[in-house]
Amino acid sequence: MLDDVVVSSNAGRVKWISRKCAELFAYLLFYLGKRIPRSRLVMDIFGGMHQTNAENYLNTTVYQLRKSLEPLGMREVVRSENDGYALELKDPVIDYVEFEKQVEEIQSIDVSNVERALHIERLYTGDLFGDKAYVWAINEMVRYAEVYTSFVKQLAEVLISLRDTSTASKLLLKLNERNPLDESVIQHLMTIREMTGDKKGLTALYTDYVRLLSRELGIRPSEGLIHQYDMLVSRLTNKK
Repeated sequence: MLDDVVVSSNAGRVKWISRKCAELFAYLLFYLGKRIPRSRLVMDIFGGMHQTNAENYLNTTVYQLRKSLEPLGMREVVRSENDGYALELKDPVIDYVEFEKQVEEIQSIDVSNVERALHIERLYTGDLFGDKAYVWAINEMVRYAEVYTSFVKQLAEVLISLRDTSTASKLLLKLNERNPLDESVIQHLMTIREMTGDKKGLTALYTDYVRLLSRELGIRPSEGLIHQYDMLVSRLTNKK
């Protein structure tokens, strides 16, 4: 479910008949094993449509979902139950569940578990449901993205303390690509530029960020960032 809605087993990969049947699967998976009333599915997935049309569309989508799952022998995992539907899967491996579970298990990152933390970071292959932006999942999509961002920042800090600036920089640049306005990421990247003696790169990074803030938000960087930049440039100048 990270970066896309993909279902596979030893028998192959599901080919969705329609986008809505993929969305319905994602919804039912989110509430795995729980009965979801038809009325709620109509409201959350087909909201905005005329009631009768929405109910008919739900019927069609349930049928399409079962047909999509049939080649993998999974047709029966979508259960009809008391005017609702439930998804029953035996021991599924769900990527976003596994990612959050491992993040919680590691608790804090240090030199003893940094390799494991790097492995966990690689589990997050993209945001929940990718570019689908399902309205009913917005809060959870944001939450998982925040869990990932926080985890990577912690990991980068440990890598910087270990002077593994190359790996830290790669991770931070991934965060910067996701959110170019995140000042704390810029702070870490500036620190790395100073550690590696890259005065030109430090100045370019800071200048680009200042321009971005001015262009997009019409604001200046924080006093803290301005002070950090001046201090790092001074250090590099004094080294010479």
